[in-house]
Amino acid sequence: MTTTTSHMRTTWILLSPVIIIAIGFIVATVFSSIIAEWAWLPLALVYWSLLGGCIYLFKGKKRVKAWIGKSRPSKGIVSLGWVVGLFPFTVLLMNLHLLTDPWIIALWLLFAWLIPFSRNYIGEGYCWMQQ
Repeated sequence: MTTTTSHMRTTWILLSPVIIIAIGFIVATVFSSIIAEWAWLPLALVYWSLLGGCIYLFKGKKRVKAWIGKSRPSKGIVSLGWVVGLFPFTVLLMNLHLLTDPWIIALWLLFAWLIPFSRNYIGEGYCWMQQ
């Protein structure tokens, strides 16, 4: 692979999340006017198809397992992730007065506790079925 081809491939890899989000926005906008609350179905199909297509196109000669394996991020990327991830925290702090009802707090904490387990269970179950 030449340097120009490698540079173009890297550029497409870096732009692919923005392109996927833009296409997803267009799909959601178009289908929300057609099928209202069911617009998530075509959006999900397009989103996962685009992700699969990007993995297929950009993985090169590597196996898919190598593409979706554990990453080795730099400290700068991790720091940027923390900074971006803290933005919703400011929204929480500005709206903390809405959390006065104990039921809201209990359900919020239950939801926050269950989501990671359900994601892991579903993911591991899917991986187990693929073996």
